[in-house]
Amino acid sequence: MKEFEGTAENQIKKWRSGAMDTAELRSLPTSIGRDQYQSGIPILLELATHEDEIVRYNAVMSLSFKLHYQAAKDLFCSILQKDPDEDCRDAAAGGLGYLFDKSKECTLIRVLGTACFSDPDEDVRRSAYAALLRVSGLADETLLYLQTGPRPPVNERLAKEVLAGC
Repeated sequence: MKEFEGTAENQIKKWRSGAMDTAELRSLPTSIGRDQYQSGIPILLELATHEDEIVRYNAVMSLSFKLHYQAAKDLFCSILQKDPDEDCRDAAAGGLGYLFDKSKECTLIRVLGTACFSDPDEDVRRSAYAALLRVSGLADETLLYLQTGPRPPVNERLAKEVLAGC
């Protein structure tokens, strides 16, 4: 994807003026995250529900992995449960695992557990499972594997054990 020049702030001005095409709009969330532009968080929250799946995906990635915006937890849960695009659901699962690593939040564990068993896409199921293991607070050596290796297939027994703790 082509990166458009200018600061996130300048790109936001262009977007607000209505002078931004779809390709530029797809790049806007990435620019906001890259620039660590905290004032752009409300725009990212809006773009996370945009009709274009690439815009949504980039907004989720910037909110979670660049700006570490934990307040988007409910939005990410909704995306994981309802978004029609598997890449957006995958990003939401990964973002939840990253943002709430070792938090042991039962609400998240239940949402991630549901996704790791029922999402129609195998990659999303694997991402949800990896996030489930991260949120549940597994040992660091397991997390190291999750961060460096391929996403593991869902281990139903282990996932059910984690869910039973909530």
